Amino acid sequence: MKLCSYSVFLIAILAAIVVAVPVGAVLQEVTFKGSVTAIEPEGVIVINADSTYGCTYEGGVAKCMWTPIDPVVINGAVPDAAALSVISVGDMVEATSIGGFDGNLIAIGRLVTIKSGDLAATDLIGDPDTLPLPLIGDYKFSYITMPDPGCNSGVCPAVSANITLMSESLTVVEMALKPGESFLYNGRNDGSSVNMLFVSGEASGPVVPGQPIALGPQPVSKFVIHLEPPIGSLPETPATETLTPAPTSSGTIPTMVFIALGCIGLAGMVSRR
Repeated sequence: MKLCSYSVFLIAILAAIVVAVPVGAVLQEVTFKGSVTAIEPEGVIVINADSTYGCTYEGGVAKCMWTPIDPVVINGAVPDAAALSVISVGDMVEATSIGGFDGNLIAIGRLVTIKSGDLAATDLIGDPDTLPLPLIGDYKFSYITMPDPGCNSGVCPAVSANITLMSESLTVVEMALKPGESFLYNGRNDGSSVNMLFVSGEASGPVVPGQPIALGPQPVSKFVIHLEPPIGSLPETPATETLTPAPTSSGTIPTMVFIALGCIGLAGMVSRR
């Protein structure tokens, strides 16, 4: 995960050397989970967050987990308009904002509950390396962006992304995508598929010997990823029983009424005898 690996790298650098670039140059990332309560017309998603994701370090080993919090209402601008076509009010989502809770979202994922009762993502919009929950169907995705060779700053535009897609622990796709390029993988026979678009990206700039290492801001990339769940991976929706009303003929008295009236008349004849 980029968030954890980046934090470990940062701690190691700070412990070893003193650099001229201030630590504050690295922008804070906050990853949280909750339900969507509203979607504003201008592309802002309102999320009622109930937990955050973070890491602690013991003996140089990162321990990352979800921690419940008091509900926090977060208004975040989506990283790409594609999110508005796949996320609806009531959906459970995971998201990462940059610059604290009030910052813009750099990633958001739509979550569903699978048969095991765990959560898995069916859609990722933004930087997938900042979202911790697994992809549905036992897919895994990672990428490395390649910086523009003419860039000499700490963060450079990415000219391509070398992506790796794994399916059930096997590597099924390794390829380079330029901004705006996409691919579709549907090589399994369970109805699942992965549709991925590399929108744009950033990459860390070159390390120049004898020069201070730039600590931030961290590079952020943008993908649009949709996964079609494997057949049988989602809980079955309980069937609802449909009650069909008894047929009646318009303008006529039902047969049972005639029978009842006949019985009443017969009883009257017996009582008069």
